[in-house]
Amino acid sequence: MPPENPFATGGLWLRANLHTHTTGSDGGASPEDTAARYRSAGYDVLAITDHNVRMPGVETLSDKRMLVLPGQEMHPVGNRGIRYHLVALGLADSVEAREVAPQAAIDAAREQGALVFVAHPSWCALTSADVAELDSLAAVEVYNATCLRHGKPSSEALWDEILAAGRLLPAVATDDTHTDSPHFRGDFARAWTMIRAEERTSGAVLEALAAGRFYATEGPSVEDFRLEPDASAESGWCAVARFGPARAVSFLGFASNSKRYELAADDPDATEWSHPVAAGARYVRLVVEDADGRRAWTGALPVPEEKDAP
Repeated sequence: MPPENPFATGGLWLRANLHTHTTGSDGGASPEDTAARYRSAGYDVLAITDHNVRMPGVETLSDKRMLVLPGQEMHPVGNRGIRYHLVALGLADSVEAREVAPQAAIDAAREQGALVFVAHPSWCALTSADVAELDSLAAVEVYNATCLRHGKPSSEALWDEILAAGRLLPAVATDDTHTDSPHFRGDFARAWTMIRAEERTSGAVLEALAAGRFYATEGPSVEDFRLEPDASAESGWCAVARFGPARAVSFLGFASNSKRYELAADDPDATEWSHPVAAGARYVRLVVEDADGRRAWTGALPVPEEKDAP
């Protein structure tokens, strides 16, 4: 089943950082101080995901304003000798994953009811084939703020390869914060995931993530993204988007079935745009870019087969 469209459901929009390090591993601030800082910045959800350990007691940092999820960044080694970085959310206990295969680490986390996404795959030198061999993934990390210092914050090209292969895996964006560490700067409140959940509880947030009801952003907001019947389009469908202030929007599909619109030239005040979907597009995803070059990425919507077109 493809991920659900978060814009086609009800519920709350929750701002979340799903990849966070503290003094439990190589972060510079305690879990308590880290949670306080994200709470002050207006976040609704924070996941504490220290390396190789599920920090005990972090869930007690939750309050009515912000939910804190326990997690862990796991580091199994793949067939090519490359160490994967897999983030597990909602763990009950730590997973010993350093000397096991990536799928075994995912399975161990899933047995606890946790969700797992692939962190900064391009920074890790993973290929789309490395990711494709993994089952039961919730998402891929399309943007990681900490990896900006290495010049590799984006894994969008790898994500596109996964989508083109027919696996409509959704994407998250994160800080991967190591706040106040002398080795990491500029990784606080730089990228986040907007989750559409029924309520601000652990169960509801994990359920929404499992269903794919979220989008990734560095700042731009997406208000709506959907497919509508359009007999004039080659595919019989039109992609329609509503968004906050933007200088460009891109509708991206399989191979060359994509289009970028420069709103700064066409309509600088536009907050809605539509795109006739070409035949053979297979899927459409949206990228919104603001005046500062920051981006937001929605998940991919499958384009119905031609026989289902209006």
